[in-house]
Amino acid sequence: MKLINIVLIVLSITLFRSYGAESIENPHEVFNVQKVNSNNIAVTFISTQNIQKTCDQESRKRGYGGFPIEVEACSFWDSNPVNNKCTIVVGYLTNFHTIGHEMRHCLQGNFHK
Repeated sequence: MKLINIVLIVLSITLFRSYGAESIENPHEVFNVQKVNSNNIAVTFISTQNIQKTCDQESRKRGYGGFPIEVEACSFWDSNPVNNKCTIVVGYLTNFHTIGHEMRHCLQGNFHK
């Protein structure tokens, strides 16, 4: 019985981490800023009351299927030979860690790998 409980706890933590849960990330994690999408990125912020709905709409607008999990914020990298754009969606009330997390997506894409 104890082994099953331990396996379930480890599985829960693994799933929690694999979906980018903000609360367990280290906001002071160091990363290499030389490995970025571009050195010239236009960033647009969208603040909204309904983060999930807005993130799903922005995702579908780009041909993605929305988010299978609840999100606290989201970001989208749109690049072509002329423009490097990133859109960040946050709530009306947010925090520095959430904005920094999404900005890192603008810089490095999917760094969760």
